[in-house]
Amino acid sequence: MNQADHDCNVEEDCEILLFEESVKRKIHLLSPRLRVVMKLHYYDHLKESEIAYKLQLSPGAVKSRLHRGRMAMRTKLSDELTQNHSA
Repeated sequence: MNQADHDCNVEEDCEILLFEESVKRKIHLLSPRLRVVMKLHYYDHLKESEIAYKLQLSPGAVKSRLHRGRMAMRTKLSDELTQNHSA
């Protein structure tokens, strides 16, 4: 591996870390009801049925909260990307 490839990999790794941190900050901005479901699903890798059992919710409520959380995250991240590209 030459120096240019190494530099490119380091830069890509840094960009990935920055994006992951941005996602974590955006998840923290969600309402507590959406945030807890998103964290359990994406960080703890629980299935919808496991989340429903753990939070004493219906499976439909979990599915709905995941959907709303994804939509909110999409909007927040899209806004950030638009701001970064226009700067």
